[in-house]
Amino acid sequence: MPERPSIIAIGTPIAERTKDRLYDIEMANGHRVVGVVPKLGPRCGGAWSDQQVRVAFSPFDMSRCRIIDWQDYPA
Repeated sequence: MPERPSIIAIGTPIAERTKDRLYDIEMANGHRVVGVVPKLGPRCGGAWSDQQVRVAFSPFDMSRCRIIDWQDYPA
């Protein structure tokens, strides 16, 4: 059986649970999830509250996600 692809979305970090590793993220529709930065993943370059994150969800569990990259808010 072929593997199902990840679901990619953009959210806003609202709280930092573990320094530089685990964040609470709010999606555009108000859904809140726990986002984790993989061990060799992208790190936040500065104030994480001024950025958005691109995340990847497993199609089987929408309560947690992996942070793919950090993006500045569009001006």
